[in-house]
Amino acid sequence: MSGLGSVYPIVMWALVFTDLAETYSEWEKLNRHYEDSYDKFRLAMSIAGPFAVGLFLWAETLRRHAQAADRCNLPEEAAALRQSAGNPHTV
Repeated sequence: MSGLGSVYPIVMWALVFTDLAETYSEWEKLNRHYEDSYDKFRLAMSIAGPFAVGLFLWAETLRRHAQAADRCNLPEEAAALRQSAGNPHTV
């Protein structure tokens, strides 16, 4: 568990990208920020391994990303995001 302290800043950046994504209405911009968030989560998990809080935040980010796809009238993208929930390596 010693790696968790070193991933805290990375997880915080992932959350910043997730929140920033929600400020956009244009799919390309918000999708890019969600992808940045996933990259940060992947980095954190590569350092510390899968940890409960990280997996919960990953699932929450996927949920928010799918809702954003719904708002942008992209039901297929939303369905794909929902289907990949629970597997951090599919997005």
